[in-house]
Amino acid sequence: MHLKKIIATFLVFTLLLSCYACSKPSGQRASIESKGRYMEDKISLPLPDDATQQALIGMNATANGMEYFTMSSSGTEGSYHTFYYRHTIADDGSISTTPEKWLEDCAPQSGNQLSLVRAADGTLYFTFGDYDENSKAQNHIFISRDDGQTCFELKGNGIGVCSMIVALAPLDDGRIAVQDMDGSVLLLDAEGNLADELGAGAYNGGIAAYENKVAVLAPSGKAVRVYDLTGSESVDWDIDIPEDSASKMEFSDDGTLYLACPSGLYSHTPDGTIWEIFVDGDTTNLGIPSFYISYLAVIRGEKDVIYVADYEDGLYRYAYDPEAAQIASMELDVFSLVENDMVRHAMVAFNRQRSDVKVKYTVASDLAGGGTNADYIKALNTGLLAGDGPDVIILDGLPLDSYIEKGVLADIGEVVSSADAMLPNIRQAYEENGVLYAIPLGIRLPVAITKGDVNAFASLSALADAAEATTGADVLSSIAYSYETLSTMLLENYGDALYSGDDVKAFLQGAKRISDSIGSTEALGEGLDLSFQISEDELHEMLLADQFFPQIYAYVLGKAQSTIFDIGGLDDSACMAGTSVAEQYGGSLCGIGGRFMAVGLAGVNKASGELETAKDFLRMLLSLEIQGSQSYRSRCFPVNQEALASLFAKESSNCSTGYHVDDEHEVYGEWPSAPMRAQIMRMIEQANTPMTDNAELKGMLLPAIVSYLDGSRTLDEAAEAVTSVLSTYLLE
Repeated sequence: MHLKKIIATFLVFTLLLSCYACSKPSGQRASIESKGRYMEDKISLPLPDDATQQALIGMNATANGMEYFTMSSSGTEGSYHTFYYRHTIADDGSISTTPEKWLEDCAPQSGNQLSLVRAADGTLYFTFGDYDENSKAQNHIFISRDDGQTCFELKGNGIGVCSMIVALAPLDDGRIAVQDMDGSVLLLDAEGNLADELGAGAYNGGIAAYENKVAVLAPSGKAVRVYDLTGSESVDWDIDIPEDSASKMEFSDDGTLYLACPSGLYSHTPDGTIWEIFVDGDTTNLGIPSFYISYLAVIRGEKDVIYVADYEDGLYRYAYDPEAAQIASMELDVFSLVENDMVRHAMVAFNRQRSDVKVKYTVASDLAGGGTNADYIKALNTGLLAGDGPDVIILDGLPLDSYIEKGVLADIGEVVSSADAMLPNIRQAYEENGVLYAIPLGIRLPVAITKGDVNAFASLSALADAAEATTGADVLSSIAYSYETLSTMLLENYGDALYSGDDVKAFLQGAKRISDSIGSTEALGEGLDLSFQISEDELHEMLLADQFFPQIYAYVLGKAQSTIFDIGGLDDSACMAGTSVAEQYGGSLCGIGGRFMAVGLAGVNKASGELETAKDFLRMLLSLEIQGSQSYRSRCFPVNQEALASLFAKESSNCSTGYHVDDEHEVYGEWPSAPMRAQIMRMIEQANTPMTDNAELKGMLLPAIVSYLDGSRTLDEAAEAVTSVLSTYLLE
């Protein structure tokens, strides 16, 4: 076993070092001999006057260009109404918007799986699902043969056979191919009667029809299955779609089948044998994890133009540019321990801005070899200390202070100053003597709700004083805080001095005072009265995974004066529920001593052979385009000032969350109110102390701290154990 571990570690080192040891010398360029490739452009649809947001429900190529059908809604339960619009793009690029009243008549209160498809003869098919008075799911298919002037609903028996229609493709002869939520692929006649059951497909793959052919994603997700309706036969065209991802298909009018999935855009000619990839997903929005492909349309030409969209504002055009370089002349390496969506988005935006640069993103946790974070860090350090390594480094979980001390990071002060304006307090938190080596791309805030003194959370000693002075309900609840979870929370929020080796005994004593005052034990969830049966082990695992619920439970029922949690967006479920609890059940929302957690802490390798390009990429990461994306708002608050202001000016969203506490108490949270948003904004603007992000070290320290809280070690013994762990870790 020992030999196997050595081999595995060696493989990890080899794999990582191969990313850095062969880096190109400064200024090296690959020659460009050929030009021409597909390029991506974003299309922005206008927001109708009476709408605050809209969702795409249909996208179709027409003889005159492209048309987009969208849905918006307003009102509350009981007076809810949905509005529909058509956006048409003219040849000159201008967009006209008209209301679609006939769709309001069909589905005045929206529905599930709404989709609007135009057949080759111009007929519009509108399908959606809802529920009858007995809560049974039902499907609707409406048809308009005069472009929305009038419509009628199909009543054939095949419509009720489907569980819930998720995709529809009309054939030239009036028949309709549909796919339901269970993956069943059915063929309906022109009246909606069941004509044939073709088989099964993957429900998230879409459906397309051409002449007498119907294409769906095979259940395995490893092929596109094409049914020939003339002979009731099918053939599989092998293609490996990324697992659990959405894809969509569409035939062009010459029978070429186009497919969009996270790995890129593909085409397959009718007489072809293989798929051709012509757009790489890694360099476009297709590959961004938050981009859910929902629509695909094709405009026929010498080089077909492809349109891909998601349900909201992600709408992109892919067209062939004969002047674009086929191969980038420069490579930029970006590294992180774990995946960062902002980096993925910036790669796409940077590719549009700098088509001569290929951004290569290495995520250590995705590498084969089974290494630990310590293995990855050691391998990275080897490259950096040799004057090599990646050009841009996302430093989350990495030893920032060590890198600064060893002089491997470039001063990025000028870069940040020349980027879009960011929060000055966050910059100042990382600036030392006018030098800036790293900057977070976003932040999370630790916060508390309390009916007591908000100053109690300013420091560990202040919290210990408050815990001992509290009468009645404890300042925190032992339902949520066992020895282990209390130690974890205190390390996260108050462990900075401890990590540096300062006053270990003071930290241990403060933790012990709090633990004794609130009555922590080794058990978790004692006193939690659930309405459903669950084993003790399952309860323990559940509460470890979700510390927020037991805290809310104790707070709402008056068993604790305070709760502590962290938030990373206004649509973060903890933020929505927490602010709702404060307003429903009383209490003040406050920060934890001005602390914040950096998300995507970015630095630039001082030895980079592409230093100026690396700095340009960092500017992109801090830009409004990246920082303002909806994708990141539930994970971290943007540090870009304009993006943050825009987020907090928003009055509502589609998001909500809720907790059933007991038969008499429920928590229902929505987008925070204006007063709560103002309070959170103040905390963000006043945040000035970065928290240490070191999960590995925290895990190593926990046993020693818990051993003091549970009495199995004396203060001196526990302090010696903590000091030993810190010394060993810092030496490595």
